[in-house]
Amino acid sequence: MAKFVQYKDIVAAYNNKVADIMARGYTIFIPTMGGSQGEEAHIHLIDPTHKVVYGVILERDSDWGDGSDYKMVIRIMGQTAEDLRCENLDQLYAPGNRCTFWNNKGVEVYKQTWYAMAQGNDRSTCYYTTDEQVPAQAKARREYKYRNRLYDHSGRWNDTTTAQFDMNKLVKFVRKHGGRGYGNCKAEEIKGVRKYSKDGVVRYLIDFNGSKKQLAF
Repeated sequence: MAKFVQYKDIVAAYNNKVADIMARGYTIFIPTMGGSQGEEAHIHLIDPTHKVVYGVILERDSDWGDGSDYKMVIRIMGQTAEDLRCENLDQLYAPGNRCTFWNNKGVEVYKQTWYAMAQGNDRSTCYYTTDEQVPAQAKARREYKYRNRLYDHSGRWNDTTTAQFDMNKLVKFVRKHGGRGYGNCKAEEIKGVRKYSKDGVVRYLIDFNGSKKQLAF
């Protein structure tokens, strides 16, 4: 079974990775840390020999598809003076000399990816998994919705209406695609289903009685 974590756990993993590197004698290298390329977070560290700058980058990739809102990726990229287009890294300490550390340059020495499972728009309450089977599960989820006509393009944004479903099919859907804690879902636990539309795409919210959290799909 896939192991799920939350956003705070990914933040902790990022901090732990930075701490591990600094414990090996690396120090923060500010001259290349200006600018932003849309990453969630970044810090640059220089190795004890003063020859390579390592960027520890946390990225939020919103291009990730079905069944997942996005993915979070920690990457460590190493760049030399040649990658940074300067004669040596000491040159970057000179007044007025600064260089942007391009995230897609250099050598990737570490990568960890978490897939965000759809739980609404609040990333702090979203669940993430490193399970590589998630893409196949997400595809199956999309195909299931098409096959059972769960997609609908009617309605307007902020028009939240009650959606009607075959309860037996809905229970099977929740058990198969709800994730951890939903595998034993019973019909009496489902309070109802609401739908809303944004940009022509309809989303469904499943409300539960009891302790189960709301599901969005």
